[in-house]
Amino acid sequence: MLRTVAIDVAVLGLLAVPVIFLGLGDYSPMQMDEVFYHGVARQMLASGDYLRVEFAGEFRPYDAFMNAPIHYWAKAALIALMGDSLWTMRLLSACFGLLTVWGVYALVRRFESRRAGLLAALLLLTTFQFVHLHGARNGDLETLLSFGFVAAAALFLRGAEGRGGFVVHHLCIIAVAHLKLPLAGVIVAAELVWFWLTPEARPRLREWLRVGLLLLPVALAWRAYQAFAHPEAMAEVVGTMFGQASGSDELIGHRGTKRFGNALYYGRVLLFGAFPHVLVFPIAVVAVLRAPRDAESAARWRR
Repeated sequence: MLRTVAIDVAVLGLLAVPVIFLGLGDYSPMQMDEVFYHGVARQMLASGDYLRVEFAGEFRPYDAFMNAPIHYWAKAALIALMGDSLWTMRLLSACFGLLTVWGVYALVRRFESRRAGLLAALLLLTTFQFVHLHGARNGDLETLLSFGFVAAAALFLRGAEGRGGFVVHHLCIIAVAHLKLPLAGVIVAAELVWFWLTPEARPRLREWLRVGLLLLPVALAWRAYQAFAHPEAMAEVVGTMFGQASGSDELIGHRGTKRFGNALYYGRVLLFGAFPHVLVFPIAVVAVLRAPRDAESAARWRR
């Protein structure tokens, strides 16, 4: 088994490395996010202040509360180690893109089959969104988030099976929250739904909640500091987020002024970026929900 896993990992690596890494520093920034994230990291390194998110001499409250700080710290470390270049702008995203491909393979193989794991990894590697559009070949944070989601799923299922605890899993969610705060809520909501749909695993819910409460101070530390240091900015960010979520905020005008304009905007991005694979997603979800549970699968949670 270890031999086949090693072969699969090597094959996926050989396919992924040229797709993701080839010529990574040979083209100019593709969108403003690349420039912004790199600029914040550069400013942190120059000033020595790693608690302030600043770009072009201006404090950025939204990014301090929603998109910080792990991505900026990691990029600052890369700049310090390897210099300021287009390679260091994108290397972090590229490395986590490769790790995500491997992680998807491992996760799907563990709970389905080798064939399914390879297919899932190849689907990811051939998705335009994942590679080019805020993806592995851009200096963005999406591949870090993708890896965080995959790691959280694997660690959660391990804990739910009783093969481990939830400490590392919850730390993974905290890491996601320190990349993009709202997406940590997606993971938590998905896991609560999973407990609801899987009665056999509900005895583990108490441990899941207990560890989460114990680690809550760690999860809140960065935001608590920012709220204390910049209370007015914190209130402004919260108001803006609620306004965008409801579709009433003027800032989403470029995404459509209708209610739920953000949802419509990102729905279009999904259709474009994940095409053509996105066409099979609804069928796959329905198939998974309707698939019969065999005795071995059900017994996995009775521990």
